[in-house]
Amino acid sequence: MRRCVPQGRGPRRLSASPTDAPDADEFEVSVFGPGKGESSALHLGDGRWIVVDSCRDQRSGQNAVLRYFESIGVDPASQVEMVVATHAHDDHIAGISEIFDACTDADFVCPTALSREEFAALIELDALATTGLKKRNFGEFRQVNDLILSRGMTTGMSRRRYALEGRLLHPRITGTASPAVSVRSLSPSDQAVSLTLQKLHKYFPSPGSTIRPPFVDPNELAVALWVEVGDKSALLGADLLTGPAGCGWGAVLSTFSPESRASFYKVAHHGSTNADHPEVWARLLTDQPVAVIAPYRSSGLPTTAQQAELCRRTPSVYATATPSIPKPSNSVRGTAATLNQIATNVHDPWGMAGQVRARAGKASDWKVQLFGPALKLC
Repeated sequence: MRRCVPQGRGPRRLSASPTDAPDADEFEVSVFGPGKGESSALHLGDGRWIVVDSCRDQRSGQNAVLRYFESIGVDPASQVEMVVATHAHDDHIAGISEIFDACTDADFVCPTALSREEFAALIELDALATTGLKKRNFGEFRQVNDLILSRGMTTGMSRRRYALEGRLLHPRITGTASPAVSVRSLSPSDQAVSLTLQKLHKYFPSPGSTIRPPFVDPNELAVALWVEVGDKSALLGADLLTGPAGCGWGAVLSTFSPESRASFYKVAHHGSTNADHPEVWARLLTDQPVAVIAPYRSSGLPTTAQQAELCRRTPSVYATATPSIPKPSNSVRGTAATLNQIATNVHDPWGMAGQVRARAGKASDWKVQLFGPALKLC
């Protein structure tokens, strides 16, 4: 029997990987991190899934979502309907081409406004990889583009979809026994798209060009998602910031007013203050939602003060792992001993990825389980 506890109680941490798949009518949101990256897997009912971003466990080298699917008997090739890259930061897309490669029947969703790396990969400008772009991000998007092109040759259709504020990405007609499902992108805003196009319009590179591509902050373009399954709604905040004017959460709040509020929130930008808009909590979320954070340890997010603020807003805050630097693994300790006086304070900033899993059935509250280093903050 599955060991779960209702929302608001302290769930028992389970160190072993889960093996039980959700019921056909259950809504599941699993959040993985930090490892290298963060990722979410959502069960929409009837064995159908979407995957948001990517996380690689640095201790094992495995992709956390694909490992989870294998453990619960999910076939990503036939059961995953959508893979979403919320924005072009490698703490969100490291390994996403591996996920899309495994999900052969899935659409690939990315922001309508392209970052430099996405832009360069889409128009196959390999020369740009040496002009200030992050090669790892460029490589991920290039591999995804190659997969999309190869699949389009077979089907005659592109599997790429672009997210924009208010766009319904995934409506699904359901039978009487299945919950109604919708997946909607809340961002990027029209203003964010316009600003990005203005920047990219000034730069049309040619081979050997010494002009550096313009900086586009991927966080301003991040794809926040609103997912409804039956009577439950979940808000996935990606790394969406509060602004600038006409962008971010400010733009979302000016254009989106749901019929009912979300009772699950994947906290935006690792709990950072610059992504915490009070009106998101007041207008989009229930009074005491389940809130889940994937820490970003190299930047110290969330800080102790940010954790306290989240706990002030809701008593059900979970983290996929402790925000502090983990104890070093044997390999890291061995490296530190080898380096001796050459380097001090050698540590592993990412480590093993934890999992926070929340499931809700028809007319039932969220039930939360923790795996690996995941924990309840309050």
